[in-house]
This record gives sequence, structure tokens and C-alpha cells, in this order.
Amino acid sequence: MTNVRTETYIDSSRVSRWNAGRDIAAALLLGIALVLPWNLSFGVGVPGSSTVLFALVVLATLLAWAALIAGYIGRRGKRSVSPPTASPSRTRFGLALPYLVVAAGFVAFAFVQAMRFGGTGDVPPGIGPGLLAGLAGALFVAQPPVSGGGRPGRWFGVARVIGVAAALLASVAVLGNLYWRTRYPVQALAEGAYGGQNIAVIATAVVYGAVAWVAVLVGLRWTFTDRPSSRLATVALGASTFLGAAVVWMLGVGRDIDAFHGIAQTTSTAAVGFEGYVAWVAIGAIIAPWALRAATPSHAAVGDWREAVRKCLALLAIWCAGSALLRVFDLIVAASLELPYSAYDSIALLVFDVVAGAAAMWIRFNINGGALHPVVLSAAAAVLFVLTICRVVVGVGLAPRILYSAEPEALRDAVYGNMLEHQITSTFDVVLCWLALAVVATSVVVFQRGGLRRKARAMGPAGPAAPTVEAATAAVSAVEPSTQRLAQADVSAPTAAVPTAATPTATVPATAPKIARDSQDSTEGVGTGTGRKLSASRVLEESTRRFAAGTTYTGTGPPRQPPES
Repeated sequence: MTNVRTETYIDSSRVSRWNAGRDIAAALLLGIALVLPWNLSFGVGVPGSSTVLFALVVLATLLAWAALIAGYIGRRGKRSVSPPTASPSRTRFGLALPYLVVAAGFVAFAFVQAMRFGGTGDVPPGIGPGLLAGLAGALFVAQPPVSGGGRPGRWFGVARVIGVAAALLASVAVLGNLYWRTRYPVQALAEGAYGGQNIAVIATAVVYGAVAWVAVLVGLRWTFTDRPSSRLATVALGASTFLGAAVVWMLGVGRDIDAFHGIAQTTSTAAVGFEGYVAWVAIGAIIAPWALRAATPSHAAVGDWREAVRKCLALLAIWCAGSALLRVFDLIVAASLELPYSAYDSIALLVFDVVAGAAAMWIRFNINGGALHPVVLSAAAAVLFVLTICRVVVGVGLAPRILYSAEPEALRDAVYGNMLEHQITSTFDVVLCWLALAVVATSVVVFQRGGLRRKARAMGPAGPAAPTVEAATAAVSAVEPSTQRLAQADVSAPTAAVPTAATPTATVPATAPKIARDSQDSTEGVGTGTGRKLSASRVLEESTRRFAAGTTYTGTGPPRQPPES
């Protein structure tokens, strides 16, 4: 009974730490959201932001922080640090609901404005990293505390609804952008103007939209399957999405990485759109506490982590293949229309995409069944991470640029705009850099270090210590009586030297006795003062020979006297 109570208390303590960690992450994310832009027209660092709207966001943030504090009021002095699971859960949800409503309003406004301004020269507001951080923090607050087992089925249903809605919105966005980009070329073709430029515009719009659409659906597909590996992959993708968008916004070169400076537009406007970003972050925040809790080494097999890594590597390979396809297509279009292009730059960009995609697929195929040693897997994942960073650097450095004689008015905007002719590198490439880093961390922590811990547990407790010099001395004493009989035979003539040709009465075995050792003997060599290692059998063999010759174990025996003349 005592053991059962102890195990229950330990498990409850672990759950409490998980809940406390989730609440700390929620508080930090809510604070970070206040210092990042929410879209192209609102947020810290965006000129002309609405003061009233900022006050509304601050009020919603304070209510969410109050929800975190309310769960711990009155529990000071108790061992558990987790809030109760009954009424306080409803209180947390009620106080976090205003923030969720504000975030949903921003998302709806971004999509409506994107449909409204589609095909015009006006830029929709989009979704920035501040909204992504705040949405994740509010969802952490709104959820009930993590329990020892099971999962919140209602919240997992919400995650699936978000995934389905995001897939539909992404499809609508791709079709809308395809229509706006091809309506005039299609009209020209209908009128008989079969120019190469019209065909190139239509083909380019189709290929660019298809690549972005496939990437979004691959990431959203993980939310439709109820598997631990899919949940872990979604959590990694959600965290990478927020970090990628935040880094692009904070970096000075972010405007060159993404023309919208990390503030996502609709899908296929600039690669992956906010439909995928918002869904990945929201679903990741919903399932992260439960998925990570269930995936700790004491609960889940390494196979779940391995499958999650394979899913992330598949997304990396698909996007690299899509980028390579776009670069080949751009090269063909430029050559067919006799546009200026650099074959060297295009081939260099293509090589980085192909090598990174091939590395991702090689790791994915060799990660199953333990074909790769954990150290080799970690090294290969680190190489892939470096390749993903190189793709971004080369994609920005070698991208074709427009050489204006004077800076145009559009580039004077404080938030977005660059001088690139066209751009394949985007915020999603930075997101994949963080995803590759997650693969490296999993390889080191779960596969490499976790494998060593499991091997140590499989070996069991350490066996008896290997024989030392003292044990060898004790074993030698077992043959001492036979040598004592040799000494007793010479008592009558103590002054006479032992004849050199005399045969000792002790029988020396043909093979020196051996001391049995464990199959995993880690102390096979016995260290001496000079650093030389002697095995136990060697010590026994040498001591037996010395006793047979009439010497002691440590000395050289009595000095021999010359025979009497």
C-alpha cells in the first residue's frame, strides 16, 4: 500500500510540473505577443497602429494573465502546484475567451481583406508573429490542466475542426490567386493571342500555387490522424512556425527573405500562407501539453519519436523538391522568353535544393529499424540543418534584383517590400530551418542519450566486483600447504642449502588455476602502482611458480649459500 501511495504521489508531482511549465509558457507567449506585429497595419514597430485596438489587446492579455493567477490562489503552502480540475478550469476558459475572440477577429479580417484586395495593387493586412504567439498563449490558458492519463477529447475535436477549416481556406486562397493572376492571359488566349508570355504567366501561376498548396496540405494532414507521431510532428511544426516568423521580422535582412517581412499573406501569394501558419500554431498549442506528456521516455516508445522525425523529414524533402521544380521552371521560362538570367546562379540555387532534399530523404529511409547509429544519425541531422540555413542564405544572396535608378516610393514603407525581381525563398524556408533543428535535438536527446540510458537499464544492476590482487593472494594461499611440506622436509638440516637439482614435493598443476570472471568484466586488468595492468590469472600463475621455487610472494627468497667444500 505504501508503494502504491508513493507512486501515485510521484506521478501527481510530475503532472503538476507539466501544468506549471505550460502556464509559464503561456504567460511568456502572451507577453511576447505585445511586442511583435499582428499584421501589416497594427503592432509594435508598425507605424500608424490604432491606440484603441492596442488597448483592447492589452485588456485581453491582462484577463488571460488573471486566469493563470486565479488557478493558484489559495493553494499556497500545499505540495501540489497544479490548479484544481473542476470549477477553476471553467474560470480559466472564461477569462481566456476574450483573447481568443480578438485573435479570431484578426484572422477573419485578414482573410476578408485578402479576398477584397485580390487582383488589385493594394496589400492585405495578413497575419504577423504577434498574433501567432498570443493565440498559442491563450490556448494554453483556456485548456484544462493536464491529467495523469487520457486526453481532452473535446479539445482534440476542436483541433481537427481547425485543420479542416484551414485546408478549405488554403484551397480557396490558391484558387482565388490563380484566377486573379491568369484572368487576363486566359482572356488573351481566348481571343487568339497565343503568345509565349501569356502561356508562361499561366504555367507559372499554376506551378507556384500547386507547390504552396501541397506544402500546406502535407502539414495539415498530420492533424487528421490520431497517432502520437502525428501529434509530435504537429507540435514541432507549430513551434517552428512561430519562431520562423518572429526571426524573419526581427532580422534586418528579413525583408529580403520575405517581401512581407514575416507577416504572412494568403497561400500562394508568397509561398505558404497564414491559413497554414495559424492552423499549425493553434493545433500545436492545443495538443502540445498532452502529446509531450505522453511522449516522455517513461511513457512512450522511441518509435513514436522516430515516426515524427520521418514526417518532418518528408515535409523538408517535399518543399526542397518543390523549390527545385520552381527554379527549373523559372530557368526555362527566362530562356524561352529571352529574359536576362544567370545560369550559374540558377544552377547553384538548384544544387542546394536538391542536396538538402536528398539528405532529408536519405535520413528518412535509414532511420527505420536502427539502421543508423544514433551518433551517425545526429551528425547527419546536423548536416541537414546546416544545408537548410545555406538554402536561405544562398536564396537571398543569388536572387535576381531590380536595379532602380532611384528608390521607388513603394520601398519606403517601414514594414515590407524589397528589390527582388521574383522570390522563391520565403518565411517557410526559415520555418524549415527550425524544423531541422528540432530533428537534430530529437536525434541527440531521444535517440542518442535515451538509447544509452535504455542500454544501461537493460544491462541490469552491476554484478560482483572482479577479483583484485587481494583475491588473488587468497587464492594462492590455497596451495600453500603443499609448499610448506617442502620446508618441513629440510628441518633436520637447516644450514644446508636446498639442492638445486632437488624436486619439490608440491605438485604444480600443468595449467595454472584460473579465476572465473563475469562475461562483462570491466575490471579485467588490475592496476599497479606503475600503471601496469595484470590479470588475475597472470598473478596466480606467477605466484604459483615462485612458491614452487621456494620463494615468497613479494620477495626473492633467502640468499643462497655456496656449497661446503
